[in-house]
Amino acid sequence: MDDFYTVYSDVMKQNYNDSTKVNLIKFGLLFFLKESNFYIEKIKISKVARYVYRFLIDNDFDSNLTSNVLVKNIARYRPEDLIYHVENEVLNWIKLSNSFLQYKDSELFSINQNRLTNDQMHKIDKVVDIICIKHFNKKIEYSENVCNDFRAIKYVNGKFISVDRNEKIDINKTRVRNRAIENTKYCELCDKNDISDLKFVYIHNIFDDLNDLCDANNTLVLCEEHFRLYNSNFFRLDEFGKINVFKEHHSLDSRMRISKHNLTPQKLNYLRKNLS
Repeated sequence: MDDFYTVYSDVMKQNYNDSTKVNLIKFGLLFFLKESNFYIEKIKISKVARYVYRFLIDNDFDSNLTSNVLVKNIARYRPEDLIYHVENEVLNWIKLSNSFLQYKDSELFSINQNRLTNDQMHKIDKVVDIICIKHFNKKIEYSENVCNDFRAIKYVNGKFISVDRNEKIDINKTRVRNRAIENTKYCELCDKNDISDLKFVYIHNIFDDLNDLCDANNTLVLCEEHFRLYNSNFFRLDEFGKINVFKEHHSLDSRMRISKHNLTPQKLNYLRKNLS
């Protein structure tokens, strides 16, 4: 059996239901494989779980589709919380098929010799479309790359504007917010953790390229109140993540700072750029 028919057979043999409902984690795995063109040299299961997490939170599926409590409340969790579930789906995928996949020492890889051609991928895409229509009554187009979202958005005079409609866009309703709160489920100043209340601001809003728009390291996650105060210029952060208060307010304290855990080298770089 050649590589194309092995992949085709694998996709067709899978069970995409979870008891009486849809197995959304299995769909996340399917789209990860699809975006990888069903050819994987070696990847840690934690990175597969991160993709599945993003697939779930970006698509904002109706919670009634699934019986999995974690998936129903995915915004409250982190990618690593999915590792056990994704690992089970990988093993289940291999068990149900003549699989082109192998899993060993927490790494997933494929044993097919060649990447699928564009024509072969087109045929697989049609199969995936049919599976999606069966379970969701619609096709699903997905890529985890949020930079693609900004190709139809321009930044003019401090506002994000859609290119086609020339309308203002709320950046907190884009997928960048999902990346910002992916590992930060709380306000970085006061630790409030109501997910629905969290927003983000860009640390450095002079964007050199698309990566500055899409990089979660260039974001600061804030509660509604601190978000409003930041946008009203009540405070900023210094190059070490410590607050500089410009206007007094009861919810601001000069001792506030971003936790060391969140101060990645990339975030520190954005903080420095913002002061230059």
